[in-house]
Amino acid sequence: MGSVSQSRSDALHENKVNYYIRQGVSLVAFLIHLSLFWQDGNFYIWMFAAFHGACYAAALNFIPYFRKNAANNLMLDSALYGICLGLWGFNLYLIATFVASANIINMAAGGTQSCLRGALLMAFTAVLGGWFMGFYYRPQLPQTTLLLTAAGLVFFLTSLGMRIYKINSRLRNTRSDL
Repeated sequence: MGSVSQSRSDALHENKVNYYIRQGVSLVAFLIHLSLFWQDGNFYIWMFAAFHGACYAAALNFIPYFRKNAANNLMLDSALYGICLGLWGFNLYLIATFVASANIINMAAGGTQSCLRGALLMAFTAVLGGWFMGFYYRPQLPQTTLLLTAAGLVFFLTSLGMRIYKINSRLRNTRSDL
């Protein structure tokens, strides 16, 4: 009985941690939208950005179906970031940042198959986002966008490092208990 409640407690903690990381990355994506499309009045871009920045992480955390399907949620993350990359003009710096971040999480969560599935989904949705924007290329980014992206990457990698440290600490403690 103790192990069942312990695993339920671990799952709730895992969802809470995932929520904070996902919300932080969604906020960074929203701020990138803001920095790139500040004077653009495209209603659909702003609806997408508002949903992604304000509602997406909360929906995945509070709706029971999504709370129980963490692997599918990672695929949703990949899809949304792919759309963002297309909307943002296929800038190489943004592509490298978001593809590398999604790949490391998908690989850690589900191995090569999950990583490939996420990468293909991201590529497909990037084409959709590009199609919506007319397939333009943005070779340069404003300084604000560069700063936001760099800060977001540091936040994400630091959060990931903290998660890895906690997992390794539990593994060391379990090994010493044996």
